[in-house]
Amino acid sequence: MTPSQGTQALSRAFKVLKIVAQNGGEATLNHLITKSGLNRTTTYRLAMGLAAEGMLRSVSGSFVLGPECYMLGIIANQYYGINGLAADAVSRLALKSGDSAFFSLRSDRYSVCLLREDGDHPLKTMSLQPGTRHPLGIGAGGIAILAVLPDKEIDEILYANTEIMRISYPNFTAGSIKIAVSDARAKGYSFNKGKLTPGSWGIGVDIKDPRGNVLGALSISAVLMRLQEERQKELSALLHKEKLLLEEKLRQAESPR
Repeated sequence: MTPSQGTQALSRAFKVLKIVAQNGGEATLNHLITKSGLNRTTTYRLAMGLAAEGMLRSVSGSFVLGPECYMLGIIANQYYGINGLAADAVSRLALKSGDSAFFSLRSDRYSVCLLREDGDHPLKTMSLQPGTRHPLGIGAGGIAILAVLPDKEIDEILYANTEIMRISYPNFTAGSIKIAVSDARAKGYSFNKGKLTPGSWGIGVDIKDPRGNVLGALSISAVLMRLQEERQKELSALLHKEKLLLEEKLRQAESPR
């Protein structure tokens, strides 16, 4: 195997692993084939190779995340333990709004939902779940993250995501995302008009780390009738309050003891 072939195999294996993670930690072989674009033989070989290393397990016709993923997660949490810091903010947003609240982390050109908590309103939205991964600019959190980046970086991200957007997000264009980014900058919060999941609207704000780099986003999702203009202002105020609290917790977490 040449170095380039080895790199390709590694890239494909991680692609399969990420698909399992993004599907709630479990995926059938057919799901892996569909999402990866690889043939059945290659997909099965990669999945079984990951299973041999403990990264996946084969259970009742599906593949689930393996014990080695859990161990790596524990170790990584020492450096990226944002969940514990963001959990209180998400809980308060869900409690005070009555709707579904989220924390999403930026991962290069994507955003990954880490936390979700539902409020007590009976109408729930079928939007993000922990582990869900979307290109930046998709959903309220992704728009909020893009909105605080320089225009040049936004263009680079949208260009790099052209193919996945064309295949998996046909309702979105670079132009429509830029309009949403412009609106977010003007209003001080992002707004998703149910384009990703019909009936699921969202509002969000960015979260920055102590060095001023965008780390992720807090967002709230609700049905349309609960996100009219006046209520958008109320939820924006809640989100900005939690943004300040969370960013202060991040600063304290990095301060010398």
